[in-house]
Amino acid sequence: MNRVFLYFRPALNTQQHLQTLEGPTMHVYAASKQINQISWYCLKSCLTFWVLVAACICPLFTSAQTRDSLVGQGIQQLTTLWVQSNGYATRTRPDAPLAQATQLYDQQLPDSNRAPYAQCVLEIRRQQLASDKGLVVNGNYIENFGVGPTGEDDLIYRRRIQAGIEWNLLDGGLYENRNKIDQIDNQIQIAQIKQQMAVSSDARLQTYNTLIFAFNLHKVELLKQRRELCQKKLLVVYDLYAQHAISYTEVLDVQQQQADIDAMLRLYAGYNEQLKSIINDSLFPKDPLPVFDIDSRVLFAASGSTVSGDSINRLILENLAIDQKRINDIRLSVSLRYNYYDPTIVTADSRNFFSAGVNFSMPLYFGRAETERLIDAQRAELQQQQTQSSNERAFHLANLLYTFRYKLKQYESFQEKRRQFIELIRIERVKQQFGDLEFNPVTALNLLDQLMQLDVELLDIRQQLYLSLLDIMLDVPGVPVSSYLIPYTPQALVQPLRAFDRSIYIWSKSSEKHTAGFITNSLRTNSFSTAIVSAGGTKAAHERTRVLIDSLKRAGITVELLIGENKLLTRKNPAAYLDSLLRVLGNPAISAIHLDVEPHTFADWDKNKSTYLDQYIVMVEAIRIFCTNKNLQLNVSIPVFYPSDFLVRLYPLTDRVYVMAYEQTNVDKVVAKTSEERALSSEKTILAIRTKDFATRESFDDFLLLLAEKIKLPGIAVHDFETLQELDAKKKDR
Repeated sequence: MNRVFLYFRPALNTQQHLQTLEGPTMHVYAASKQINQISWYCLKSCLTFWVLVAACICPLFTSAQTRDSLVGQGIQQLTTLWVQSNGYATRTRPDAPLAQATQLYDQQLPDSNRAPYAQCVLEIRRQQLASDKGLVVNGNYIENFGVGPTGEDDLIYRRRIQAGIEWNLLDGGLYENRNKIDQIDNQIQIAQIKQQMAVSSDARLQTYNTLIFAFNLHKVELLKQRRELCQKKLLVVYDLYAQHAISYTEVLDVQQQQADIDAMLRLYAGYNEQLKSIINDSLFPKDPLPVFDIDSRVLFAASGSTVSGDSINRLILENLAIDQKRINDIRLSVSLRYNYYDPTIVTADSRNFFSAGVNFSMPLYFGRAETERLIDAQRAELQQQQTQSSNERAFHLANLLYTFRYKLKQYESFQEKRRQFIELIRIERVKQQFGDLEFNPVTALNLLDQLMQLDVELLDIRQQLYLSLLDIMLDVPGVPVSSYLIPYTPQALVQPLRAFDRSIYIWSKSSEKHTAGFITNSLRTNSFSTAIVSAGGTKAAHERTRVLIDSLKRAGITVELLIGENKLLTRKNPAAYLDSLLRVLGNPAISAIHLDVEPHTFADWDKNKSTYLDQYIVMVEAIRIFCTNKNLQLNVSIPVFYPSDFLVRLYPLTDRVYVMAYEQTNVDKVVAKTSEERALSSEKTILAIRTKDFATRESFDDFLLLLAEKIKLPGIAVHDFETLQELDAKKKDR
């Protein structure tokens, strides 16, 4: 059997090598050469394939990196926009004084352009009557013609001429004119009263348009801010959509916001553009007109007042009484007359002479009682009309006031909704400040946009309140608006109970530096329900502690006595020490003994940790018995790093464990480091946060808020009162 050898490397001299091969070996070598050629071709093909693959994949990696970079830039731009804009939620916008609102009504409503034509007619008529003294000039001429049909001539005179003057003193004369003057004076007073009570339609329309114009100024200003924010957001959203980072629905939402803003701007700005040449906006206050309320008792009392109505009725009745006077029907006049007679006898001389006379006439009445009844009936009719008119006005006024109250209720509902948005924005701000992964700048900016839109709607409701006031004022004419307008007092809202109590450590240096009243008021202002008070080590400190505890108890604040004595760990009878301290303090009304014994501060802690922890348990066991006998709770403060076996022994002996999560401003890390204690008992575990770990009071409050959102706790403790005051002082300095 021949042996076969395969060569895969090329020979240095092929011809020489071929000569050395014999028989079957020659064929094997040829096959080997062919195989070498095939192998080299395959290797080249593989290399070419992987080069092509690399050429295709590398751009994809580069593209992905570029896309991630663009998306990151877009998110950063939105976050920056959020940081620059979210201060809007905490910005306070003052209102104009309420007095300026009433001035706006007073300046717009007087009906100075209305000509009192009716009064002018009455005045002219009065002047005519005043100049009419009742004097009448009269005369007559009589011509007699020949003998009558009987043929008898008994004529005394052929012609007669009489001319004279007559003075009518009563009916149709001087007295009647004076009565008519009195009636006209009453009619003028009635017209004046009605004019004071009336407002022309032109004046109402002017005030109506002026109010809308005034509120539109503030709406336009607010909408321009909203549009600027939306335009900046929209540019970034387009880029994020191009990088497939957000959905098209989110883009449509922002576009819809832009369209709504533009539509409202055209509406409000267009209205004001049409009226700017008519309305004088220099009278408007710089700030928005305030929300107000109406004193319904004063309003209805004013509307039910019959001063004007009684005055009108009294004047009408006076005129009726003048008409019904008996003397009006008596005629009395005096006359002076010149007489001329031409006699029929030719030889007789004509005669002329003066004569004076008195005329008197009086009708005979047999129904005087009916006249009095007529006057009474007319008086009753007027009173009935007034009562009916008063009732109708009261019903109409009640409807107007109901409309006003309903709009005021809408305002209160929108204000509550605004508070909810402010809280949501506050949560987003805290998430962003502490780097929470749940923060989404698009969501946060949308919340801010919704808050701005809500403010526009609140301005619109204010406008409706003022238009309702205009209708009410027209229904009670003559009554000043300022008499029944009162400042708006928001309805007291029931604050939701927090899921945790707030307690605070108060060391003896705080009671030495501040009065008991100051500390108590500060705790009440900051909603602390529990004070953990240190007694100090001197007689003076004990006295201050006793005063402070009394002050806190009177304010309804629970007090725990803070024991920060590390030597208590090695005392043979710690209960005796506590009993002595309570007697020195006068057996104060406390709810618990709070131990702040810290063996981890000892220099040899690392070496003797187990021993110290065992001593700690022994101490707690002894004090537990003491507290039970005294009907007191036992609470302890410990760091976050005590071992698990120690915690398992400690928790059953205590009522609450305060875990001092200090030197941390990251919520997630605090949650992680305290998970073991909370797992043993979430109801007993209180997290203690140190104020000096934070630069500002705002960042500290935001941290507590976010912490409360992350985990459910029965309480949070603040360490300590003095450093909290320092944070507040920094806030005031800013």
